[in-house]
Amino acid sequence: MRINQKFLKILNILIFISTISLFIYVETGDIQHLAVKNRFTEIDSRVPGGIKFSINEGLDSYGMFDVGYDTLDPKYTSFSLELNLYDKVEKINVDFLEKNKTETINYINSYKKLSGLYPRILPYLIYKFTSLFSDKFIFVQILYTVLSTISFLFLFFKIQKKYSFLTSSIFYLLFVTNPFLITYISSFIAPLFVSLIPLACLSSYKVRNKVIKSKSSIIIFFILLFPSLISNTQGPIIFLSFITGLKLFEDNFSLIKNKVLVIKSFLISMFLILFGELLWILQRIFLLKEDTSFVFGELVGSVGKYNIFNQVLTSDYKLESCSNISNYEFVNLFLNLKINDFLFFEVYLKHYLLLLSALFVLNKIKAEHDIKLDFQFIFFNLATYFVWFFIIKGAFACHIHVYPRYLLLAFIPSIFIYIKKNHIILYTNL
Repeated sequence: MRINQKFLKILNILIFISTISLFIYVETGDIQHLAVKNRFTEIDSRVPGGIKFSINEGLDSYGMFDVGYDTLDPKYTSFSLELNLYDKVEKINVDFLEKNKTETINYINSYKKLSGLYPRILPYLIYKFTSLFSDKFIFVQILYTVLSTISFLFLFFKIQKKYSFLTSSIFYLLFVTNPFLITYISSFIAPLFVSLIPLACLSSYKVRNKVIKSKSSIIIFFILLFPSLISNTQGPIIFLSFITGLKLFEDNFSLIKNKVLVIKSFLISMFLILFGELLWILQRIFLLKEDTSFVFGELVGSVGKYNIFNQVLTSDYKLESCSNISNYEFVNLFLNLKINDFLFFEVYLKHYLLLLSALFVLNKIKAEHDIKLDFQFIFFNLATYFVWFFIIKGAFACHIHVYPRYLLLAFIPSIFIYIKKNHIILYTNL
């Protein structure tokens, strides 16, 4: 399918403007739908309160961790449109930021197992910029939404240039129909524009070429650093996003031929998980002056929620954990991760597996297809997801609503890696 270059340019401009406008409207409009109102966590709703505390008491107050007001009123829940918990918590904190208004029914809350970089420090710095022209928190939200949408569209255009308009359109469709993309785009605790850094960086020929030729640990470290600090539960998924970026944009990139680069990037990714854990430990010990044994007890208790460690905890750290689910229940949850919602029907991970398996068989039957997927990498990708989610089975099962968004970082992009018989086929269709 060939598209006139002038028409394609106009079409891309329309896609760019309409997509940004859509997500700004979703973020700022009064849409009565739980998909818009709900957040991954109350931490997202407490961000304006954290900005206010940073202004009043300094950025290092509360150990630089996220901080803000929560409500004690039990009538607010995440299942209600009219009495939505996240809406209420956000309103409390926005009133605190913009009007210095507080209510006695609220209480100050802080989460001390993340460094505070994204829900506390970055929003404060962005507010310092937006407050030059307005004290309204809405401009911080709009800036996050615009940055995240542009990051997604940047990948859309890069895939279009590398492959085809049709391929990029399918990529676009699979992203925007992910039921958690709206929440992801508006998230402070896990900004989408930060999560997509590996894919965005490796879409650049200069960066990609430098990484492959030099295998520089410093370059890999800085590409993986900021997305790795979002959450320790992302684990090797940032590594997968890094490798997917290389395979997606680099002709004939091989995991075997580049095994040194692959292993090195994996080890750096694992180191960054430990580095992220170390940050909040050091903040609590040196900024909050908490007892070292207590902090490490918190670490043991936190890790104990995860699968493989839950069996070896001492009697001091007995936990009620979702990791107690059976292996069968875990597999069922994994296969039933909802990836797309097309309103009239929903697509789950098991449907992707069935489709990929059918395509794999067809390619084996007729090996002379001009284009075929890189099944080895796709199944390596999925196997890594499976193993990681199993290792953190407790967090996965307790917060099943969060994990489908992770598939946007590597799995969805990976299915657009096409191989011709002896080389990657290049489509521009311009």
